[in-house]
Formats: sequence, C-alpha cells, structure tokens
Amino acid sequence: MRLIIAALLWIVPLAFLAPDAAAFDHRPRERAKLQRDTEARERPTRVRPNALERWRKMSPEQRQRYIQQMPPERREEFQQRMNRLQSLPPEERQRLQRNYRQFREMSPQRQNDFRGLYQRISEMPADRRPMLMNEYRKLRKMPPDERKARLRSDAFQDRFRPREKKLLQDLSKTLPDGE
Repeated sequence: MRLIIAALLWIVPLAFLAPDAAAFDHRPRERAKLQRDTEARERPTRVRPNALERWRKMSPEQRQRYIQQMPPERREEFQQRMNRLQSLPPEERQRLQRNYRQFREMSPQRQNDFRGLYQRISEMPADRRPMLMNEYRKLRKMPPDERKARLRSDAFQDRFRPREKKLLQDLSKTLPDGE
C-alpha cells in the first residue's frame, strides 16, 4: 500500500507538469496543410516566362555566369541541348516553342499526367518509339472527331500493340482541340 501511495505521489505531480495533450494533436497541422494544398490547387497557376525567352534576353556575360554555376556534367548536357536547338530549322524551333507554351498553360495536374505519359513512351522499345511519336504528332494535328475515328480505325488497331494503343489513347486525352 505504501508503494502505491509513493507511486501516486510521483505520478500525480508529473501529470500537472506534462504539456497539454492538445499540443501533441497533429490534426490541426494536417488540416492546415490540407487547406494550403487545396488553396494552391485552386489558385491560378502563374505562367513563367519561357526558358528560351529568358536565355535570349540574357547578355553574353549573364549567359556565361549562368553556365559556369552549373555542375560540369549538367553544363555539358546544357550546351549540347543548346547547340542542338540552334541547329534546328526555324520552323522546327517555332513548333517546339508553341508546344512548350501549350504545356506551360496546362494545369500542374495535367502537366504531371503528360510527363508520366512521356515517361511511358521512353520505356517502350527503342525501335517502336519513333512510330509512336509519329502517330502522336498526327493525332495532335487532328480535330477531336477525326482523332477519335483514327483511334477506332482498323489501321490503328492493326498497327499498334495493346500497350501502345492504350498509351496513344491516353495521350490523345491530353491534347487540345487540334492545332
């Protein structure tokens, strides 16, 4: 009995010294995070200036400083990409800029979906990728009605494997109403 009383004498004062249990309740923080995430999704996305436009507006000194700040492997990759871009015909560069502008105007969710679909294309066998990209470009230029008809056509069904058909159908859902 004395042991119980002694234990209570130790525990009861400690209970008054312990912080309030509400301080350990994570639900308010979780609700606040959920609220911030919801507001961020509902907020209109700010379209950032095109990276290419920013690059063109830089002085040669600013470009050099920008490149020098990159890690060596990234710097080399960046310079290769810039050289490839500069070697493209003007029409191709304009097409790329138009595509990039359309991508930037998509919601963040659609951008992520689109990235995932492009990732799936890159995971396809190398010999099939050009055919898939060619078909995607064709679908992209079609109005929605023609696109749907193309996806149902025998030529399309015979040409592509089931995974490829699914991928192209998913990609076609992300397309705007023709170009």
